[in-house]
Amino acid sequence: MACDLAECIWRYGLLRKGPGLCHGIAGNAYCFLALQREDHSNSRKWIRRAAAMASFMDTLPQDKDWLLRPDHPMSLFEGLSGTVLFLADLISALRGMGGDSEGQPPFSPSFPLYELP
Repeated sequence: MACDLAECIWRYGLLRKGPGLCHGIAGNAYCFLALQREDHSNSRKWIRRAAAMASFMDTLPQDKDWLLRPDHPMSLFEGLSGTVLFLADLISALRGMGGDSEGQPPFSPSFPLYELP
């Protein structure tokens, strides 16, 4: 069921409400990082999808239209803090996917304040 829901997010979940966790791109992309942890046979697929969403964030203009003006622009859920955490987890996942994580514990992303690694 989780994989089916992730497919729905992949098709319809690319929000233009900003980069944040609450109702933005990073929040939706975290589901793919969580699935790579659970669905080992398709982990590369889920990491690639999370990376595609991060790449989309980079292509958008850094000015007004797609960014909401949150009440707390640096906060974890509305602001950039959550986006930075997502990007850090994505970088770790990509490093692990490339096989250069020898000697490191397995990567286990977790949605901030909701899951334990």
